[in-house]
Amino acid sequence: MWMEFTPKDWFMVRVGLIFRDGDPDPEDPWVRGYLQEHQLEPRYRAKEERHGIPCEVLYFGQCYLGQHLHSLERLYQRGLERSLLVERLRELRRLGNEAHIDWPMGVDEQAFEPLLPSLAEALHEHVSFGTNSEGFLTLTLDPSLVARELARLTAVTSPSAPDRPD
Repeated sequence: MWMEFTPKDWFMVRVGLIFRDGDPDPEDPWVRGYLQEHQLEPRYRAKEERHGIPCEVLYFGQCYLGQHLHSLERLYQRGLERSLLVERLRELRRLGNEAHIDWPMGVDEQAFEPLLPSLAEALHEHVSFGTNSEGFLTLTLDPSLVARELARLTAVTSPSAPDRPD
């Protein structure tokens, strides 16, 4: 999701919340949930293209959204952070042992991808996000946390061994 702000007459601003069709960003369900929870209905909805990408656009008046804009911006920021974290985790996995992570046994590329959303969710609060000198989002991540959380997730998702009588 991204936002567009369009000036209108009499110091009014139209806010467009733009969701890519078929390729949701991490924040999309959070933003839609927030709108529903706060009973915020768009003035109108449209199917449009942005930069050649088919999208659903929800149009609101800035005054109508009011203080909700801050919450929506925080959800958007969290989605950007989550996307950057997922890409960093993929990069670490591609590096394999060079990443200095004690990868759990059996977590190959195929097993890793389905775990990524849960792994990113678990690690998000432990990551330091910032910006570099060019204004791009950066992150700092402790590799030992990656191995620990991944081991925990694989233990939770793998079937446990059957109990044997002693």
